[in-house]
Amino acid sequence: MGRVQQISHTAMHTAPLFPVAAGMIVGIVLDGRLQPGVLAYGAPFVLISALVLIRRIRALIGPLLVFTASLCVGGVLHLATARTIPASSIERYTGETKRIARVRGVVVSEPRILDIPPNPFARWSYGSQRTAFLLETQSIEGLSDEIPVTGRVRVTVGEAVLDLRENEHVEVFGWLYRFQPPRNPGSFDWSSFYRRQGVVAGLRCNHRENVQRLDAEPPVQGRDFVTWLRTTVRGMLTDDLATGTDEEASLLEAMILGHRSRLDRRLNDVFIRAGVVHFLAVSGTHVVVVMSFVWFVGRIFRRTKRRCAWLMMLTVCAYALIAEPRPPILRATVIAVLFCASLLLRRPRARLNWISAAAVVLLLCDPVGVFDVGFQLSFAAVLGVTYITPALLQAGPELRNLVDRVIFRRPFAEQDRQIVDDAIRQTSPLAWRARHAVQRFLLVFLAVSVGAWLAGMPVVVGHFNRVHPWGPISSVIVFPLMYVVMIVGLIKIVVSVGFPALSIIIANLLAVADRFLIWIVENLSSLPGASIPTATPSWWLIAAFYVVLVLFAWAFSPGPRHLSEESIRSTRMIPVPRRWLKAASLLAFALLIVTTVVWPYTRQLSDRLVVTVLSVGAGSAVVIELPDGHTILNDAGSRGPYDVGRNTVVPFLRHRGIRRIDRVHVSHPNLDHFSGLPSILEEVDAGPIIINPCFEPRSPPRSPARHLLDLLADRGHPVEILGPADRRWELGGVTFELLSPFGDLDESISVNETSTVMRLSYGGHSMLLTGDIEERTLRALLERGALRADVLVLPHHGSVEPTSKAFVDAVGARALIRSSHQRMDETFNGLQAVVGTTPLFNTADLGAVRVVIDETGVRVAGHRSSPIGHR
Repeated sequence: MGRVQQISHTAMHTAPLFPVAAGMIVGIVLDGRLQPGVLAYGAPFVLISALVLIRRIRALIGPLLVFTASLCVGGVLHLATARTIPASSIERYTGETKRIARVRGVVVSEPRILDIPPNPFARWSYGSQRTAFLLETQSIEGLSDEIPVTGRVRVTVGEAVLDLRENEHVEVFGWLYRFQPPRNPGSFDWSSFYRRQGVVAGLRCNHRENVQRLDAEPPVQGRDFVTWLRTTVRGMLTDDLATGTDEEASLLEAMILGHRSRLDRRLNDVFIRAGVVHFLAVSGTHVVVVMSFVWFVGRIFRRTKRRCAWLMMLTVCAYALIAEPRPPILRATVIAVLFCASLLLRRPRARLNWISAAAVVLLLCDPVGVFDVGFQLSFAAVLGVTYITPALLQAGPELRNLVDRVIFRRPFAEQDRQIVDDAIRQTSPLAWRARHAVQRFLLVFLAVSVGAWLAGMPVVVGHFNRVHPWGPISSVIVFPLMYVVMIVGLIKIVVSVGFPALSIIIANLLAVADRFLIWIVENLSSLPGASIPTATPSWWLIAAFYVVLVLFAWAFSPGPRHLSEESIRSTRMIPVPRRWLKAASLLAFALLIVTTVVWPYTRQLSDRLVVTVLSVGAGSAVVIELPDGHTILNDAGSRGPYDVGRNTVVPFLRHRGIRRIDRVHVSHPNLDHFSGLPSILEEVDAGPIIINPCFEPRSPPRSPARHLLDLLADRGHPVEILGPADRRWELGGVTFELLSPFGDLDESISVNETSTVMRLSYGGHSMLLTGDIEERTLRALLERGALRADVLVLPHHGSVEPTSKAFVDAVGARALIRSSHQRMDETFNGLQAVVGTTPLFNTADLGAVRVVIDETGVRVAGHRSSPIGHR
């Protein structure tokens, strides 16, 4: 009992706010997952309040009581902010389907032109520049009068709107809709993202005339000082003297001012592949750069630590004012202000308590932020630098000796190094000091990078399905350049105010540093294995990772510097045997192996056939996972400028841990069935492209299909044509049957009629893929017969032909799948009569549809629905 009280006393006095922060986080997460009622928090809170009054219990389990009470508080906060919709919120006027609405409000973000992403089929796609901005709503048109509403909506206009500015009072007429969760596994959750930004709905209109300015005259730009200040600062930073290209200017705006949306898409991809994309999001690293520079300058001019703390606090607040007001910079500002406050108050800076205080403040302001990847990465990096970095430095000699003894069989390597070091020190003391200073700097720098990298690795893998083995080294290389670019850029902004002539010289230096930084990152991104795609790891693997990481940090904790090794060991709650330290060293190496080798290969084989019909709007994309681990892609396209490959197929493959596509079947030469292939081939290793004999003859010059064939030829990617002998084949235990096209087809028939019709059979069950076949091919297939299948993907996205009913009946499927952009309540072509009572899974309603076939039967489920059963 005395030991437990000692631990409780030590915990409450070392970091009293840690159980508060941990409890609030757990409560928010549990409320988001379980969604209990208010009573589930009220009853435990009352019980804890009663137990706190008992002194003995308070002394025995004080931290546990604080943790539980904070859990209740966190749950109530999340319930009130995320699960409760205010009566006046515009979200109450949204539904499952979009609806016409006329909304009035104030523009609260700078209208931004959304550029069309690069697309090799752009000339055949229908798309134009769009404009997006945030609107703080004030009223919505009712039947007889305006209804007051609150809430922020994201407005998207189908044209470029160049005469709209922030803080203007406008009226928007368009489609009001609720943000939907992802339609496909692995896709980005825009609904949660916008909700974390305080955006509760979307409003879309086609023409700029749908946005009417209500103000009599355009507002004066200086009306909003902060907006004017940010605009002016951006101009000072990225004028024509500072950079020669839009790409370089976008990097300066993103890295220094946090305007990530302005960043060039190619540069963003380069930074992601190099594993240094965190330098583009203004966050803790950038605030540390500003604080360290102010501290360094202040100490040079012999200012006291308290005065330097004041300068750091004011500078950080000023920096947050001119930067884009995003959650990462606000989080970093709160942490920095609390740190400076501890310096000013001359209070002992308990690291865990200081970090916990920042977390509590942020959670009180924004409970939903705990689900944000930025929040998770920020605190993971801070904790990694605070605890993992000192442990790495402490474990360095132990790890080096272990390697010498186990690998090189040199038990006296440390003594040998010490002899050599003493000899150099005696012969050349100046060189010895310089060498040790450089070594120490690089060692600490690398330890900081590795500490942050290890702590944030599970977060990165879980959210982005990528591992960057070179990340720590790349960060060490890029950070000094980023430091120079940031400081020179901020100096240029300050100098431009009073010394425009001097800013020209600084602008030239900034341009050189900017170009050199881009060149370095481009080379780092081209290193082999710079970015390895992975599957989403299991929760137990992430938990095991952090358990081992905590044990490592605890085992090698250096303790207070003024204490001896014996004193440090005596302060531990549990004595640490020496052999534990060696075991922790081996576990540290195991961590690196797990992160760089195991996670990319977590996909397991199974005795089942899994077919996923992805939700790609007006198009088709089917991923076929064979029992032996092979993967086949059948079509991958959609209409319009939307890149279905980069935005849907590739994220799904990473989510599933698929690193290679063994075969790619393209059913026919229509753009909505192959538009995503180029980006897929750039991101994923793929085998040959398989087409039927009708594909190439139906691909005339200057057509999208001919352009695809030319692209494949330029890249040297193999293309195979199904021949007369390829009517039936087996791969991975699955039997494939080619049912159409067959024989010589009349050249007068449509391209859709030449679609590949393929049946997959496994374990006594089958599935039929039909492409875009229409009436003529449907009749031919009916005449041939033998069409039975358990699952049918409806021809031509659910279009209805005169023989559609007979075809569906002939197949006799127990489940029908429709790949379409059209919801069933918007479908009036008679499809429901064709389907009858057979269960229909429409991707526009249910998202991706997953079919599992094994010896036990067939199971079909939508991404937003439950299975329909199996036999």
